[in-house]
Amino acid sequence: MEMPGADAPAVLLDHALAYAQRGWHVLPLEPRGKAPLGRLVPHGAHDATRDAATIERWWGDEPQANIGIALAPSRLVVIDVDPRHGGDATFERLQQEHGSLRSDVYAFTGGGGEHHLFAVPANETLALPGKLGPGVDLKGNGYIVAEPSLHPSGRRYGWEASSSPLDGVEPSALPSLLLERRAQRFSASVTPAHDDELIALDPARAADAQAALQVLDADDYDTWLRAGMALHSTGWGAPAFEIWSEWSQTSPKFDPEDCRRRWGSFKSDATRQAAGLSLAWLFRQALNLGWTKSASDDAALAPGAGELAGADSDAQAGAGGVPLLSLVQLQQRAGQLAWSVKNIIPANAVGMLFGASGTFKSFLALDYALHVAHGLSWLGHKTKPGPVIYIAAEGGAGLWRRIEAWHQLNGRQWTDAPFYVVPVALALLEQASEVVKAAQALQVEPAVVIVDTMSQTFSGEENSAMEVSRYLRELGTWFRESWRCAVLVIHHSGHMATERPRGS
Repeated sequence: MEMPGADAPAVLLDHALAYAQRGWHVLPLEPRGKAPLGRLVPHGAHDATRDAATIERWWGDEPQANIGIALAPSRLVVIDVDPRHGGDATFERLQQEHGSLRSDVYAFTGGGGEHHLFAVPANETLALPGKLGPGVDLKGNGYIVAEPSLHPSGRRYGWEASSSPLDGVEPSALPSLLLERRAQRFSASVTPAHDDELIALDPARAADAQAALQVLDADDYDTWLRAGMALHSTGWGAPAFEIWSEWSQTSPKFDPEDCRRRWGSFKSDATRQAAGLSLAWLFRQALNLGWTKSASDDAALAPGAGELAGADSDAQAGAGGVPLLSLVQLQQRAGQLAWSVKNIIPANAVGMLFGASGTFKSFLALDYALHVAHGLSWLGHKTKPGPVIYIAAEGGAGLWRRIEAWHQLNGRQWTDAPFYVVPVALALLEQASEVVKAAQALQVEPAVVIVDTMSQTFSGEENSAMEVSRYLRELGTWFRESWRCAVLVIHHSGHMATERPRGS
């Protein structure tokens, strides 16, 4: 049987057989769930097998069963990164302290996390730590859920586009660090982002921050998120998180889990700096609303120690916090690039698709988006599957006819696509946060956001480099940073120079 690689349909049975063919033991899980399908595998992962006849019988009985891969008999160990519990921040810190812990084979989970698969040495008996830190587990027993299984949220599990074992990529060897540590506990310094006290607390400045927050509206998502980013920029760690959390609880919308998850995602100094998010921003907002405590204190309006340092923690920083990467560090960073479309469109980036009128820009973008939503390869390249948000600023009626025609042509059911449309023009400089709020209300975390078009969503001057840069930064801050997704902006080409986008 041919393995279902980049050009094969995402059929659950075919994938289960392919995993077994490469030596991995599989088991059926509940459709759109994580629990073993008890009527077929009463002993759970202990019933996992590589036997093709058994696998065909299981998925013949339940074609929509999700796929589990049993780890121990498959000689696999998995680092499970769960960003909902601060895992992304923990994982980053672990690598800063101990070197790369990424595997050549890794997957995106339906819950927004990552699974890094490592090969266990032959005849090696492991006693692993189990937990590497908050939100990061090390699994050598049990099972994981594998592509193209469907998460309860509606998102599909999927291998990172350049890291799929179905394309012949092999799991990396287990890092020596894990073999050396075995059952020992990891460094006590590995803590969630809000426990990472990098800079000593400034009591006076902290008191001012608490007072300033009292005049801000914690119910407003935009204000809440930016206030958190401003506090995170201080480098105070746990005390800064506690200040934000305490203020957040004044809103009836307070969700402690979301609060911790969001705090763990505030790690891009460049993004905060581009948006001007420091305590100085927080104080200015409060002053505009009538706060007076530090109105005469010019120091309150300037960044404090550590705020917006901008230096990567894995780099040697020069004056002003400028990162200097060694070639080893540069190679490690390059190896962490994930793809929305393998080798074509990065998964965590803002890009632009431009062309003259009548060149079918929107058709091309829609084709890409629907392939992602259905988890299909696009133009012969594997995609990272996931929900899509399409901002149809030029109207949604015509878009529906295109979507319907695409599904008829490709023999797919449109009801199966996690595809969401904003059918009105938005001024994204001011309203990007409204899209985030709407998506959160539906618990949608898109893999792709399409903005169709820039001219209908940009209220500034196209020829102004400053205004265009601000527009793109807003898309990066609200869409890419919120969801680590690909953001594709459709734009027209220049009137006289069709080889470049119109305007600045």
